[in-house]
Amino acid sequence: MLSPYQGEGDDIAVHVQWLFGCDGFHSAVRQKLGVAFPGSSLHVEPHAVDVELTHWPYATNVNVFMDRDGGCLAVQIGPNQLRLVTTTLAQKEAFLRDLPVTRVTWDSTFDVHFHVAAHYGHDHVWLAGDAVHVHSPVGGRGMNMGILDAVALAQSVQSGHLADYATQRHQAATQWVQVNRRISVIALDDAASSRRARRLLTLALPVLGKVMGARLAHTAFSRLSASCLTLVS
Repeated sequence: MLSPYQGEGDDIAVHVQWLFGCDGFHSAVRQKLGVAFPGSSLHVEPHAVDVELTHWPYATNVNVFMDRDGGCLAVQIGPNQLRLVTTTLAQKEAFLRDLPVTRVTWDSTFDVHFHVAAHYGHDHVWLAGDAVHVHSPVGGRGMNMGILDAVALAQSVQSGHLADYATQRHQAATQWVQVNRRISVIALDDAASSRRARRLLTLALPVLGKVMGARLAHTAFSRLSASCLTLVS
């Protein structure tokens, strides 16, 4: 709260015992610490849209579609609400034409980055969440990774073993961002090799689906989220 003598642009001095920088991709705390944030980006701009439907049109609440032009994720976020993430505008428009849409509630594009901070902090200043790792939404671990950072950081502060937090969470982030980048390149990139990989997947997945049935989806999604689920439990 601003005092009567304090303007909107004035600096505020705050004295704290601990400072946790959970301030996102452009983290001011990380920049003040001088922590490097190396990484790369995909030269794509996927589309995301939330819509309300007259009814839910799919048999499951998470659905993945793949063709040579890219991937599409359709997730149920409410009784008759869907979030659609597509590689291209043409895919988004084609899916929306075929869905029983009553209202579009959100429509946006986003950039795809892959970064892991060189280190997670020192002394009484530490980083967590998107301030230290950024990746594509493929796999759905964005918020989960940040929550796991927060839990591990709180436990390390309590135990006094901050080095354990930095080592364990940096390793987890590095491993996941590497996997996420490989999957994202196949699902989203427009390079010829990625298009060929998607073509092979569109041929192989129906065959695997007939052989494995529902186990195919269960295995795929559990592999993507297994480490998060294990750490939370």
